[in-house]
Amino acid sequence: MKKNQKGFAITVMLYSVLALATLVLVLILTTMSATRKNNSNLIDHIKDDLNNASYGTETTFTYTGDVSEYTVGREGYYRIRLWGASGSRGSGGDITGVAGKGAYTEGIIYLYAGDQLYFYLGERGNGGCSNYLECSSLAFNGGGLGGYFTSPLTYRFASGGGASDVRLVRGNWNDDLSLRSRIMVAAGGASGDDLYSGGDGGTLIGVDGYTSTGGSIAGGGGSQISGGSSGTNPGGFGYGGDGMIPDSTNQNCNDAFGGGGGYYGGGGGQSGTTNQPTDATGTCAIRGYAGGGSSFMSGYAGVDAITDDTSSIVHSHNTLHYSGKYFLAGQMRSGENEGNGLASIQYVGTELQRKNSQLNDIRYIRDCISGNNIESTADWVEIQAIADGSNVAYQKSASLSSSASSNHGSSYLTDGDITDSNYTQILSGSNQCVIIDLGDTYDLDEVAVWHRYRDERSYNNHILTVSKDNINWITLVNQATSTHDSNGIRFNAYY
Repeated sequence: MKKNQKGFAITVMLYSVLALATLVLVLILTTMSATRKNNSNLIDHIKDDLNNASYGTETTFTYTGDVSEYTVGREGYYRIRLWGASGSRGSGGDITGVAGKGAYTEGIIYLYAGDQLYFYLGERGNGGCSNYLECSSLAFNGGGLGGYFTSPLTYRFASGGGASDVRLVRGNWNDDLSLRSRIMVAAGGASGDDLYSGGDGGTLIGVDGYTSTGGSIAGGGGSQISGGSSGTNPGGFGYGGDGMIPDSTNQNCNDAFGGGGGYYGGGGGQSGTTNQPTDATGTCAIRGYAGGGSSFMSGYAGVDAITDDTSSIVHSHNTLHYSGKYFLAGQMRSGENEGNGLASIQYVGTELQRKNSQLNDIRYIRDCISGNNIESTADWVEIQAIADGSNVAYQKSASLSSSASSNHGSSYLTDGDITDSNYTQILSGSNQCVIIDLGDTYDLDEVAVWHRYRDERSYNNHILTVSKDNINWITLVNQATSTHDSNGIRFNAYY
């Protein structure tokens, strides 16, 4: 019996030693595996740091009066930023004058090694010159000319600022094929004087110029589909309208300024009419200030891209440029820059992380409001949903909580047009909603909503939600009072 007990004790000891050795071996192997994994992660981080050091430097461009070329060195995502030029501050560069400022645009785009980009930076508006023939060309990249008089002296007034843009085709700044290839534009501002400012370079729509008597001769801001209106000289695709003095021999009634350049330029200002009288101080009784240009960015909600039709300018009423290139995490701001245009480009990596998941796997968009501060109606101009650069809500069906008015039906909600006069309206505005069915689920990049904005009305209890199944809703926006502008109310997956 003692022998058996001794043998059993020895056996237990052997098994214990074996188990301990096995445990130690497992610990060693686990540690080695973790070390290899940590080393691998460390190597990956070092590679990323080296890549950021090599490719993360921001390349900047300043105004030269000519195109600046950039060749992409490595495939991946790049951040591009643009600042449009301002108009001139009054006649002769008067520093007491007020110029419309240039717009700012920013976005991230995927590019391939060897891609060629062409940066065109706007020229600040000319402050005017005593011999109007000496400054008779537009500011570089589209700023409109100021008006001029010829008697008893000759003088041309201040011009608008040029836009800044990125293109895929090289050419003169006003070359048609080159202008069509623009994938991002930051609008230029209009010129002004010591009394009033010209319109700022805008976001999707440029800022209107000011008319001193409330008349109709100021230049309007450029839009996504047309140049800004004007008494005589509207803006156009890529250029601002010229200022106009109907009576060029009336030296006392001569303040007329050039519109800002842009995707579409602002309209030129018109000073008075022929034989317009002056006021008691000798100042023209009616002064028309020019409008700012509009901005553009492929893939940005609210833009209206053109098709590849080269015979004329044809709009697609969608957001994706015909090249297929588009930006993520887009931003636009009006009236940001004074002086000549600027640009920069910076490598940001091979992947771009979404900052939130609220827009993942979405099919339905619901927007609700409860009247506004001007009238008891519920109004919607447009609702858009962006996926891979394209507005997937375009021409999709909409359901309304109440019947739309006869002249403002639901089709306006998804027609791709943010023009304020084209809107859907429910006459009883209390607690009304619209729902857009995208027809399929998408990982959306951005959702944007426009209510009527021209008269700066504010809306009550604005709630924007999204859903996969039309049952469970995710809230994106919840505002007791919501005031809109032409840039809309946005929710973006990348910021």
